Parts: sequence; structure tokens; C-alpha cells
Amino acid sequence: MSDVDLERLIRLTNIDIEPEILEKFSESVKNILQWTEELQSVDTTGIEPMFSVFDLFNKGLENLREDKVLDGNVRDAILLNAPDKNDMFICVPKVIDQE
Repeated sequence: MSDVDLERLIRLTNIDIEPEILEKFSESVKNILQWTEELQSVDTTGIEPMFSVFDLFNKGLENLREDKVLDGNVRDAILLNAPDKNDMFICVPKVIDQE
């Protein structure tokens, strides 16, 4: 990937990248593109496309194991470990500022 291609990619994705990390980012993108080219070179002749691995292993979703709750009703035990709580809720610091 040339520097021109990288600049175009950055512009298209609307990412603001600091010059200090641009070189590291460039290497990461080059590695991803190299890996993609490697994947494209794999011969898939005779392999049918599929949308899910379930078709391959289970012949559909009906053979999946039953979803069972193995651990539950432990709210009170969890609340005992909470450093700050209000009734039955754990209090956490605000992480999103609304303007």
C-alpha cells in the first residue's frame, strides 16, 4: 500500500490519525491487506458457499443443545461485592457526557 493509498483510505474513513501513530497504522493496514491477499489465493474449487457453520456441523439449528440457566438468582450475592449500590442496583460513574 502506497502512502497515497493510505492517505485516501484515511480520508474515506474520516479518521483523524496523529502523525506519530500513522506509521504503526500503515504497517497494520499493510499486514491486513497481505493477509487478505493470502486468503484470496486459497483454492476453493468444489467447496460450496455457506452462510453459517451450523450447516456444516449440525445440518441446521435443530441439533443445538438446549439453552439452560446453570447459575442464577444470585443478585444479593453480587450486590454484596458492589462498592456502591442503591437498593438493588449497582452504582457506577457516569461515562458519557451529553452536550
